[in-house]
Amino acid sequence: MSVEIHYLFHGEPRAKTFEMAGGTCSPGSAARHLIELHFADAENSLAMPGPDDSDAQLLEHAEVFGISDIRISRS
Repeated sequence: MSVEIHYLFHGEPRAKTFEMAGGTCSPGSAARHLIELHFADAENSLAMPGPDDSDAQLLEHAEVFGISDIRISRS
């Protein structure tokens, strides 16, 4: 099922649709997908979140990268 994520990227509104198993997505999971979408090609892979990061850590990490106001809806 598709999940649509609305968010701000450096203050600019954006939206992205992802296919998610079960059609559910937590805010932290959405933050991880957005970080990977925007920064996966970054030269420093140490900037990427860890595999065991909590939702709170992922949301904090996203804020550092300029990703905020994450809202999730099914599409």
